[in-house]
Amino acid sequence: MSKRIPDKKLLEARKAAAKQQKKQKRSIILLISALCVLAVLAVTILSSLPHYVKIEAVDGKYVDTETGITYLAAPQNYEPVSYTQKAYGKLDGNYVYPITGMNTSDWLAEDYYGILAVYYNEKLTLPALEDFSPVRIQVCRDQASAVVRVADISDRDDVLHIVDALLCGEETEQADSGTVVYTLRISSSQYTWLYYNVAYVVTPEGSYYYDRGTGRRVKADGLVDSYLNGSDTEADNTDSPDDSRPPAADSSANSDPAAGSSANSDPAATEPAPPSGKELE
Repeated sequence: MSKRIPDKKLLEARKAAAKQQKKQKRSIILLISALCVLAVLAVTILSSLPHYVKIEAVDGKYVDTETGITYLAAPQNYEPVSYTQKAYGKLDGNYVYPITGMNTSDWLAEDYYGILAVYYNEKLTLPALEDFSPVRIQVCRDQASAVVRVADISDRDDVLHIVDALLCGEETEQADSGTVVYTLRISSSQYTWLYYNVAYVVTPEGSYYYDRGTGRRVKADGLVDSYLNGSDTEADNTDSPDDSRPPAADSSANSDPAAGSSANSDPAATEPAPPSGKELE
């Protein structure tokens, strides 16, 4: 029986086809491997992106959409002493931050280009000035790039004297506009994470305290002036940023102390980047 001789052209064609199939399989394997690597990279990148909780304004309150916690906005004379650099969430496009040392379920801070606001759990009671346990008063001025402390009142009797005047002093009908407006930043031994801010307005007719929270204008004696006259306002009184941006003073020279800024700015404005900074020492 004669041996079958294969068709050389057919054999070459089949060899070429087999080689092409192997090449295609190799390409498919490489493509799948590349896609797997890209998928892993995508998951890694997405997991590393910051997650911001959405906080929505509902009927004058502010609701954390993840936890369901409802917050209230504190009056504008309350400010956080310090807040952490890492934002917790967003409210109307603005970042909100944990107040240093406090639970986000109870307290949050908002910073919109130096205008600070405090939000607190609706189940909490915001401390009034008469319950604030004051221990220190920083006399501050708002300058272009920093809050400057121009005087520091730590004598207990002087601190209590000023607070007593705010609570019980004679009210005045002096004009709103002052020649110079300072912010008295009151610290507490009990509520160490908050400042209670009061305007100190100097006019040609005399000085007075203005509490934006209560609306009281009270005649002032010369106590704060005595600290101002003995203070040094050189650059070393300007605190350097470290943890959270120092709250901007509520008023500046030739300004209306009764005017204030909303805790929530226009959401159409350019979104600010999370800032860094710290409290005043």
